Amino acid sequence: MGLRTAALVSLLATSMSACGGSKEKARELTELGTFREDYDTLVQNAMQAYSPRYSMVMDEEIRKVVEDYIPFEKIKDLRIEAYAAHLQADELDAAIRAHDHPEQAQSTFADTPEGRGFSDKIFDADEAAQQAFQNEFKERDPAIVKKLDAMNKKFDH
Repeated sequence: MGLRTAALVSLLATSMSACGGSKEKARELTELGTFREDYDTLVQNAMQAYSPRYSMVMDEEIRKVVEDYIPFEKIKDLRIEAYAAHLQADELDAAIRAHDHPEQAQSTFADTPEGRGFSDKIFDADEAAQQAFQNEFKERDPAIVKKLDAMNKKFDH
């Protein structure tokens, strides 16, 4: 194997492991944050949107349908993918450290151009995750509506 080939193989191996590392770091960051509460809020908002159309179906039944069609783990994976796609492993490490030491992070992010740029990247990653959720929701909405229609019809007799 020539020197060029060895260098290329090494570069590919490094990039592949960095990608996997980014995904694991993105998972760690997602699990540190308030993702469970974020998911619950998303489900609550969806439930409130459906509730007026399905007055005969209890809110908790609507919640169950939404959670069945848009499960927690699926939405969590969408956020992890968005973080891994938008942030490098070292940036994810910085975000994890910021979570562990919020008082230091706040001043660094607000007071330095690098910090503000990093905050923008985090914001972009969150926006991408939100867009992925919205796309997922739009895709599954017809099935949710069909299920809720069927549940509502049981009470129409």
